[in-house]
Amino acid sequence: MPSCQHITSLLIAGPDRRLTPAEQAEIEGHVVQCAACRQQRALLAAIPASLQTVTQAVSTPNPQQEWMRLRSQLPKQSREGKSQRRKTPFWLQWSFPIGAAATAVVVALVTHLRYSDRVSTERLAATVARADYVQAENADSTLVYVDQESGWLIVWADSSSKDKSG
Repeated sequence: MPSCQHITSLLIAGPDRRLTPAEQAEIEGHVVQCAACRQQRALLAAIPASLQTVTQAVSTPNPQQEWMRLRSQLPKQSREGKSQRRKTPFWLQWSFPIGAAATAVVVALVTHLRYSDRVSTERLAATVARADYVQAENADSTLVYVDQESGWLIVWADSSSKDKSG
């Protein structure tokens, strides 16, 4: 004898798929002996009729009447639409695109100028930071030089002649 769980699954699957004659016979044989499965089958069979009763009891509003009711509640100005709207002045319509284009030009120009200044500063720094070797008469002295434009401090000390003699 099939289990109640198996019969319940067949009862539930019944409306979705066509049961085989063997499955139908299996259900009929079990329902004769089992009161719980008989009650389950009766409840499942009553569902379509109860759904039909519920859907008939629900009233659907007329869309045209509902639209007219909602439209009457809207303010008069919004019902008249674009005819009552003020036109935006011509200069105001184009102010945003022109402002955006001008901003892009300024950003490009500033970027270019900063880059070109950096390149020229690098070239200038290469020439300003140049130091030549200077032979001093007194090798024991220290040479200190401060460049006025760049602020570079150049210090040169040579004590190699002391080490050789000492």
